[in-house]
Amino acid sequence: MKLVGTKANRPAIGARIKVTFQTPAGSRELHRVVSSGGSFGSNPLRQEIGLADATAITAVDIRWPGSNTRQTVTGLDLARGRDMGGVVRYLNWAGISDAADESKPFGINPDRAMAFYSNDKTRRFYRDHVQRIVGRRNTVTGLFYRDDPTIFGYELLNEAQSVTGRWSERRAWIAEMSAYLRSLDPDHLIASGDWGYRSAVERREWLADHALPNIDYCDVHLYPADDHDSFVDSPAALREFVDNRVAAALARTLIPTFGFLADRKLGEGLRVTAEVAEWAADRSGGFCEWLAHEPVPPMRRDRILAVLPWCAADPASTGTRPIQSP
Repeated sequence: MKLVGTKANRPAIGARIKVTFQTPAGSRELHRVVSSGGSFGSNPLRQEIGLADATAITAVDIRWPGSNTRQTVTGLDLARGRDMGGVVRYLNWAGISDAADESKPFGINPDRAMAFYSNDKTRRFYRDHVQRIVGRRNTVTGLFYRDDPTIFGYELLNEAQSVTGRWSERRAWIAEMSAYLRSLDPDHLIASGDWGYRSAVERREWLADHALPNIDYCDVHLYPADDHDSFVDSPAALREFVDNRVAAALARTLIPTFGFLADRKLGEGLRVTAEVAEWAADRSGGFCEWLAHEPVPPMRRDRILAVLPWCAADPASTGTRPIQSP
C-alpha cells in the first residue's frame, strides 16, 4: 500500500494505518505508521502489510497527520492478487471488465480476453506503452533503451494465449506490434512471447507466429511440471521435450520459463536452458552452416549476423560441423 497526499505531505509521512481483517480464528487488526526510518538504510514509504491467513479484509482506516482527517476504505478483495496487470488491466482501461472471472482457470475468461488483440483502445494503450519503454533512459548507463547494447531484446507479451480457432487474431496483433516496435527500435531483437507448445495445432500456430518478418527468435513458455499432457517427469524427459521443440523451430530456442515448482529441480532446469542457449554461440556447433543454407529473410539474416559476426565468414573456414537433428 502506498499513500499519496493530495493537498500536502505527499509522501504521507506520519500517517497511521489500521487494517481490520477476518481470519479463521476471528477478527484481527494490524497497525502501521508511514516513516522513512533513518537516513542510512531507511525504510520504503510503501507499506508491505502481510495478512497471513486472512480470509477477508473488513476495512483499512487511515489517519492523516496535520489535519487529523480519517479515511476509511472498504470493499477490498483478497482475490485481486490475480490482477497482475497485462491483458485484464488493459481491457479494464478500455471499459471491458468481464475478462476477469474467478470461476475460470487463473481468474481469466479466455474468450473475453481475446478482445485485447483487436480492441482499438487496448491496441492504442499498448503502442503508447511500447513507445514509453523504448524511449526510457537507463538510469545507470544514461542511454535510451533503444540505444542500449545491454538490452538483448523485447518480448511482446508474456504467455500470449489464444482461444482455439482464433489464432489469426493473435497473429495479427503480433504482426502489428512487432512492426511498430521495429519502427521505434530497429537494433534489438523481438520475440512474440507465445504460450503453449503441446498439441499439434499449438505447434503449427507457434511456427506460423515465429515466421512473421519482425519476429527474430523463438520463444516459448513451458510448464512441464504442471502440464500433465506433456509427460515430463524426469530430467531426461525434459531434455527430449526441449530438443523436439528445438528441431521443429529449426533453431535453438530460448526458454525463459520452465515452471519448476521445486527448488531441487531448478538447477537442472537452468543447466538445460544453458545448453540450449549455448548452441548458437558455439562456433563449432553447426549454427553458421545451418544459417548459410537456410532461406532466412535478408533483414533477419542481417540482424543475426550483427550478433554473430563470425557466421558472415565462409562456413567451411570456421571449422563448423553440420547440425545434428535431435
